Amino acid sequence: MTDWDPALYLKFEQEHTRPAIDLLARISNENPRTCVDLGCGPGNSTELLVNRFCKANITGLDQSPGMLAAAKLRLPHVDFEQIDLTHWRPSRPYDVIFASASLQWLPDLRGWRRCSRLAAASPSICRTLFGSRCARSCVWSPRGDHGRQS
Repeated sequence: MTDWDPALYLKFEQEHTRPAIDLLARISNENPRTCVDLGCGPGNSTELLVNRFCKANITGLDQSPGMLAAAKLRLPHVDFEQIDLTHWRPSRPYDVIFASASLQWLPDLRGWRRCSRLAAASPSICRTLFGSRCARSCVWSPRGDHGRQS
């Protein structure tokens, strides 16, 4: 895999962050204890989580060393881990699993199915998917607010 260029990515930060802002606004869980940002990139979406859920323990995950370095500079107090989401096996449940524009990069649906199974143990799983023909976001919750899509 070729590493992502955080400087180039951040030239379009507003465009990259807008879907994460929209997705975050749809989360009904106001007091999560733990959140994970799947495909956190340079930390722009993670920063949104930190600002909204200031008491939560937030972890950012990404495969790109360059993006993680930028995220760690941006948010030195947040835990970041380098991991390939295709093989991600969380060591604990999360109250919010946040994936803004990351799951479509998985080579197949195994990672998405794994995240969906994790949602059964987590109050919210939030994702935005982009493709050549559509963009779709969804907040799923076993507590009854699932199915809200746009």
